Amino acid sequence: MDFIGREREMAFLAEQYRMEHPLTLIMGRRRVGKSRLIQEFIRDKSALYFEADHEISAMILNSFSAAVAKTVGRTLGEFRDWESAIRAYLDLGPPGRKIIVLDEFQYITSADEGFAKRFQSIWDNYLSK
Repeated sequence: MDFIGREREMAFLAEQYRMEHPLTLIMGRRRVGKSRLIQEFIRDKSALYFEADHEISAMILNSFSAAVAKTVGRTLGEFRDWESAIRAYLDLGPPGRKIIVLDEFQYITSADEGFAKRFQSIWDNYLSK
């Protein structure tokens, strides 16, 4: 299926991507094409795309672990925490600038009440660098 339109949104994402330490949140109504927009933007970039589902916290982390392994092309097993999983992608993923997409972020935070705080720490210590 062709991807038509959304030039303004793609330009915004390109501008964010060029920033030194971007953290971009995309929010909006359901079923308007946010996920497709992101997928089109990252198509030619080093990116880890993960779509969370309605699951318990451990299952979401296990699914994320599998996404990391698939993206880096190695068997890594299941990570015990988000920091280890994200660091594995940063360390083992392709060289250069990397993108991490956490689609349906609200499912992660509803399954794990402390996730937002831990993600802030991960951002401060790894991702912002």
